[in-house]
Amino acid sequence: MERVIKYSLVLSVLFLLCACSVKNDNEMIISKDGNVDYNILIAFDNELVEGLNSFESNKKSSDEVIGVNDLVNENIKDSHLEGFEKEKYSDTNYTGNLYHYSVDDIDSISSSNTSEININEDSIVSKKIFNKNNDVYTANFIYNLVAKNEYENVNFENTFTVSLPAKNINNNADKVLNSGKTLVWYINNGEEKKINFSFRLYENKHAYMSIISIIFDLLIVISFVIIKSKKVS
Repeated sequence: MERVIKYSLVLSVLFLLCACSVKNDNEMIISKDGNVDYNILIAFDNELVEGLNSFESNKKSSDEVIGVNDLVNENIKDSHLEGFEKEKYSDTNYTGNLYHYSVDDIDSISSSNTSEININEDSIVSKKIFNKNNDVYTANFIYNLVAKNEYENVNFENTFTVSLPAKNINNNADKVLNSGKTLVWYINNGEEKKINFSFRLYENKHAYMSIISIIFDLLIVISFVIIKSKKVS
């Protein structure tokens, strides 16, 4: 009878694996005062977590379930990101951890000769991650998930989102929202993706003033021509 119960438990967890999804959401929020917040959410299906918890006493029954169980434990119970604050996360569908890293001054993590940064393999804490040229900041990131494709039955949802204080100057995002202020990239397991974007902390008011000045000068010239033509007539 005990063997039947264990076998049923294995089938139940394997069934959950087929519908399992893992959220790996990276979010960078840049404010106009130069503050940078970087949040990473790693969370698993609640049903999967509950199933694996009940499966702890039967570890020898399925290598696949053991592997995913180790993955969950590594990312929920034993996880640690250097320099990040960690707090537990849960909602109606997912359980996991939210990691937070904050910088008060973007210039402290900017340089005139910054190279590509691997944001998911190397710790970005205290690194120069932006290239700064005058008032323009440029990011050249690599998001490398080539090695993370070993769980074929698990649906990984990997996203990288950037929120800017003003419309971006250029980008290679998969989706652009909020009038160019929100950029989203989707990364598949087994994929390496380049993430590039440039921005200012504020709208380029000088350009607007130049356009307004040109329009104003044109209006003066047109008015002068009209007045002069009336006098001639």
